[in-house]
Amino acid sequence: MHQVETLVIVAKNFELPYPVLLVLAGLALSFIPHLPMLKLEPELVFFFFLPLLIYPAAIFTS
Repeated sequence: MHQVETLVIVAKNFELPYPVLLVLAGLALSFIPHLPMLKLEPELVFFFFLPLLIYPAAIFTS
């Protein structure tokens, strides 16, 4: 998890939204060859991961 914390600090230093750097880091990881394939069920993403990502955005926009 230290990598995520580092990306958040870098995002603050460059005054960028941290999700932008997280997406770019994920994109960079996708180009590394021979990484294990990760398969997620859509229900798992919709019920557990997506609400955790949407909730903070809803709090800060209201």
